[in-house]
This record gives sequence, C-alpha cells and structure tokens, in this order.
Amino acid sequence: MKKGVWVLSKSDKWYKPNFQYGLREVTRIVTHSDNAFIPCKDNDGLDTYINTNEVECITSFDMEDL
Repeated sequence: MKKGVWVLSKSDKWYKPNFQYGLREVTRIVTHSDNAFIPCKDNDGLDTYINTNEVECITSFDMEDL
C-alpha cells in the first residue's frame, strides 16, 4: 500500500481518498456525515466512491509499499 490515509470498507476493500486531507480530517468526515460519498481510488487505482456508512476503519501508513 502507498503512503497516506486509507479507508477499509465493511466488504474488506481498501480505498484511498482523492483529497489531501490527513487522518483527522477523513475521520471527521466519516463520523459526522451520514450517507455521504467520498471520492477515492480503489486498491487497483480506479476512480470510485465509498459511502461513509460502509466504512469499517480508517488508517494512515507512513511507509511506501507495505
């Protein structure tokens, strides 16, 4: 996985938000937005969206290609 903030969905898929927010900002969006869509890239690099109701967890990696 690449460095940055990643979101894990309830269906065990990883997504990287398209915006440059940090972990705190992404967590705030997910916890305070009901049924909102976050623009992101999936693990294959394709553009998609994830619904905030489908988020299992949010994490941040500091190293490249873990």
